[in-house]
Amino acid sequence: MKKRLLTSLFCLFLLFTLMLTPAQASASAASGALARIHSIEQQNNRCGFQDILKATGVKIINEANDRIEAVIIQSCRLAEKAKTDAEVRAIICSMLTRTKSISITARAAAAVCGVKAVCEYVPVEIGGYTVMVDPLRVVLI
Repeated sequence: MKKRLLTSLFCLFLLFTLMLTPAQASASAASGALARIHSIEQQNNRCGFQDILKATGVKIINEANDRIEAVIIQSCRLAEKAKTDAEVRAIICSMLTRTKSISITARAAAAVCGVKAVCEYVPVEIGGYTVMVDPLRVVLI
């Protein structure tokens, strides 16, 4: 009887020990993973990951403004060659659509990088018409 009792106690002890080992291992693995995540965050802060991301956002805005300027210059040249008022208005509509598309796309991409930009409307003279075009200005980095 004592032998059965000791065997049962030993089996229970062994079972209890085996059940605790995976729980302890998963707890240590979780703390190890958290430690790795924390060290990655520290490395990102040291490397200036946020600064790089924001610099990328500002670069996106600057490139968008360059593209908007190129569209305006191209539209002005086309308007000078236009023969009718309807052609000039079609060029203006095309220019406004293209510049608006560029600015919306660039603002969205910059927002992902953590940079807030707004449209700052500027008057542009095209074929005798004054048109408000929307280059971008960074307001929050």
